[in-house]
Amino acid sequence: MDGEEILKEIISSMQDGCVVLDAEGTTLFVNSAFCRMTDFSQEELAGKRAPYPYGTKKEINSFEETLNKAVEEKGPEVEIVLKKKNDEPFPTLFTASRILDDDGNISRYITIFKDISERSRAEKKIEHLNRVLRTISDVNQIIIKEKNRGQLIKRICDTFVKNRGYYSSWIVLQGEDGTVVFDAQSGLDEEFSLLVERFKKGDLPDCAQRALATPGVQSIENTLTQCRCPLIRSEKDKRIMTVRIEHEGKIYGVLNVSTPNYSLTDT
Repeated sequence: MDGEEILKEIISSMQDGCVVLDAEGTTLFVNSAFCRMTDFSQEELAGKRAPYPYGTKKEINSFEETLNKAVEEKGPEVEIVLKKKNDEPFPTLFTASRILDDDGNISRYITIFKDISERSRAEKKIEHLNRVLRTISDVNQIIIKEKNRGQLIKRICDTFVKNRGYYSSWIVLQGEDGTVVFDAQSGLDEEFSLLVERFKKGDLPDCAQRALATPGVQSIENTLTQCRCPLIRSEKDKRIMTVRIEHEGKIYGVLNVSTPNYSLTDT
């Protein structure tokens, strides 16, 4: 077994994705881990040159820069986004090294990609939770300082969205007979007025009905199938959470927020 075959055996056994390029950047070999990572076959990638089918336009400079630094023997590890065969992006840690021939010229580039999708999702969840905590703190300060009820609920909605813990937020306060006393929103368009009209007519959306009937946070994962609401277009592909505003057994209205799908399990 010669050196080239030994190198292939080692690369084939790696759990991280690996791509071997020649000095001109032509793909010589990819291991099975990289194929599983991207859903491309070895045959589909063999002989490919830049732009590579798994690369994104945004990350081409990072890829080339890392290769150049490998030439300078710096070999940094950088985070770049690749894409699967179906164009789905995913984050990786990328590093590269070089192999020299007997004359000291570059013979091969060894590029290694580590899929960090799970780590990235965890970081996003932590970031989201930190934003939610900041929002709760800000809301508490608003409640203490703001005396005007209309301004109070508007500022609360703005705070939810400003801190980017949520995409949108709305509050509807009701009187004892169910009439709308105050309403406010942030992050929504004119469709919110249609929602308020439904409240005034007593035709509440499913999310509000659930919240008013049941204590605690009521969540809806698929607004297209689980809620009859004029905000469906605005809230499409988002998860919504609704809770009734209650104090000492008296219900004052409803608070609703929309949130990224990944965050709900930790919210």
